[in-house]
Amino acid sequence: MKAAVSEAIAADEIQNAIALGLFGDPFRLESWTYPTLIVDAASVRRPLRFHLRFDFTDYDQHAVQLRLVDEHGVECFAPFPLRNDGIFPDHEPAGLPQFFCITGTRDYYTHQGHLPQLTGVSWENHRASHPARIVIAEVRRKFASGEWT
Repeated sequence: MKAAVSEAIAADEIQNAIALGLFGDPFRLESWTYPTLIVDAASVRRPLRFHLRFDFTDYDQHAVQLRLVDEHGVECFAPFPLRNDGIFPDHEPAGLPQFFCITGTRDYYTHQGHLPQLTGVSWENHRASHPARIVIAEVRRKFASGEWT
């Protein structure tokens, strides 16, 4: 039952993102089959394209997870996009050399600098203001603006 609830909520979010026109060059929807959305994002300042996996597993309880993957959907870390011409932070507790530090994603709330017990802010506090369609829109904006490249 829990997976069915997550799937229904995630499907609504993806439909809303499509309706908002969030997919298309340079941010293309490659595939969507619950629980995985794959997006192909182009860098506007470097000749690179990045495959991004949005994982909606347990989305009724947890924020969407955003990871870089290769063309086969396997998680990878190189080349990793740059953030304002610098590297993204690492995520030591999750064993990640880098992660997409963005509010509304699962890794954000488990990073040592954003733990709810330290900040007082959890996914539950952001659930209404940062649903997946807003996270997708923000990731798209960051790539399109060159902030992530």
